[in-house]
Amino acid sequence: MGLVALIVSTPISVKITRKAFIGGAFALSGILLLLELAVPSVYWWIKWVLVMVSFCLAAGAFQVRPYTKSQPSYAQ
Repeated sequence: MGLVALIVSTPISVKITRKAFIGGAFALSGILLLLELAVPSVYWWIKWVLVMVSFCLAAGAFQVRPYTKSQPSYAQ
């Protein structure tokens, strides 16, 4: 799932700013998770799709996050 998120999110993050992409992806991910609560349990497959798309969006947003200038503690 992480590879699919990276493949899909990288071209999108090139066309818009990273901050806008990250904010939009996390917001849409949260909206989809809340929407999943409103779906009746009879439609289990719709609930599954909403959760998986939400996780994919969150993983994609996390993978294209802005880089920090600080180095990890082991690189000193």
